[in-house]
Amino acid sequence: MKKTSFILLLIILSIALLACSNDENYLDDGGSNNNQDELLYLTIEQVAEFNGLNGNLAYVVVQGVIYDVTDEWVNGEHNGVLAGSDATDAIMGAPHGESVLADLEIVGNIVLSEDLTVYYTLDELLAYDGKNGNKAYIAVDGIIYDVTDEWGSSTHNGAVAGTDVTTVFAVSPHALSLLDELEIIGELME
Repeated sequence: MKKTSFILLLIILSIALLACSNDENYLDDGGSNNNQDELLYLTIEQVAEFNGLNGNLAYVVVQGVIYDVTDEWVNGEHNGVLAGSDATDAIMGAPHGESVLADLEIVGNIVLSEDLTVYYTLDELLAYDGKNGNKAYIAVDGIIYDVTDEWGSSTHNGAVAGTDVTTVFAVSPHALSLLDELEIIGELME
């Protein structure tokens, strides 16, 4: 009886030790081969370099996650979708949907481009006139500012929201100093 109990105890301990194993090859995330310590953080422009052509690796982006499709997409293309691009719409609209992603290696995540500047033309700026619930933006020296909360209407001391008010601000003694307190929305395109 003691011998059987001892053997049973050894078996239980062996199972417990195997269950607590720190085997680096063991994957507990559904089989995807991800090493979180080595993830890349790339802009969509940088991902474009991974097009699968001329010996380049092939990466695609789906919902902000970068997947390696080098071995799956010959010459960086699959069903009209090119590597080095955001394939979210194509993957989500495909019959297999996102289930195909489970077998792909995640290599990173998308980060926003370094240049986050939004550019507006004068015609586009007109839509931000502060009327009928629209936000109120103004342009001063090529920079577009949000004055929605500060103005309360579409005009203020001769300046009209949705326009370039550089000349109005140039003759106002304190107007330029107020710009530092306003949120910058973007830049005006000529």
